[in-house]
Amino acid sequence: MIIKQRDYLIPNANRDHAHVEINPVGEVDIDIVESRKHYHANLDKVRFEHQGDKVKVVGFHDDGVKKSRWQLTLASRDALDLNFAIEEANDEMEILLRDLV
Repeated sequence: MIIKQRDYLIPNANRDHAHVEINPVGEVDIDIVESRKHYHANLDKVRFEHQGDKVKVVGFHDDGVKKSRWQLTLASRDALDLNFAIEEANDEMEILLRDLV
């Protein structure tokens, strides 16, 4: 199980950069490099909303103490790549769990 890492250019006025780590145990962490913002969510709490040539990635996180919702806009091809990486991580987790049984 390897953590997948991706880097995307955010299509905003600042042209910020997002560093994404997808953990096969079912978590995603996103760091916005320039603003030092950090987002976290379980993979099953991430959804994609199409908006023309861009896609809004929305995540929810509940650590039992605090609930949070975050969103990040990506170019369509970057969102597609992220979605594929998340699906791949989910598949890896299912295979691992199946092998353990």
